[in-house]
Amino acid sequence: MRKKDRKQKGFTLLEVIISVAILSVVVLMGSLVQKRNQQVWFKSNQRRDVQQNARIALDQMVKDIKQAGYIYGNRASTDIPPGIGQAINIAQQNRISFNAVIRDVNGDGLKEDTTTWSVNRDTETVTFSMMPISGTSRKKIQKRSVSAYGVLDMDFTLPQVGVENLEFKYRDESGNVFTFPISGNDRYNIRYIEINLTVKKGAGDKKAAAGYEEITLTSGVSPPNLKQ
Repeated sequence: MRKKDRKQKGFTLLEVIISVAILSVVVLMGSLVQKRNQQVWFKSNQRRDVQQNARIALDQMVKDIKQAGYIYGNRASTDIPPGIGQAINIAQQNRISFNAVIRDVNGDGLKEDTTTWSVNRDTETVTFSMMPISGTSRKKIQKRSVSAYGVLDMDFTLPQVGVENLEFKYRDESGNVFTFPISGNDRYNIRYIEINLTVKKGAGDKKAAAGYEEITLTSGVSPPNLKQ
């Protein structure tokens, strides 16, 4: 039996170089896609955290401001003893202070029969403002409540989410925006409070994977007890 010679054909150097180059391109493209997906995931999580924190703070402010005027309504001081009856004590661009209620028996936000609640026991003065966070360059929303039970400060922002801006706009019954400073007499005519809240998470270049995410949410409330 005769054995046939078998020729074994291998890869040339050029073919190896081309194969390695193609493989390198595929690996590089895969890495870029993976990196991009990680950036999208990271930014998506940032945005979700920012939105959740902003919405929690905004909803709480709307809920509390809705109670403005519960104590005495919004009657002019000429109708009742001086200094009593103004629902909104401070109406500034970054700060609001108003008379509210701690205990709303039926939960409708409207004043009830005075026999069911006590001014001294169930009412409070609430202030919302933007405050610096100690030891950082970030800011927070602070709620200060002053009542017969004392003074209570509560922060509305969660860790790693900073407040960039808290802005209030005040409108009259026709929807016209009051210009600052708002006088004491004009505060009696406030019927609608618009809240603009800008929050931010992260730092550095916004376009980078480890950059920041910023969002502005707007809401508003027309307290039923502001109507004269």
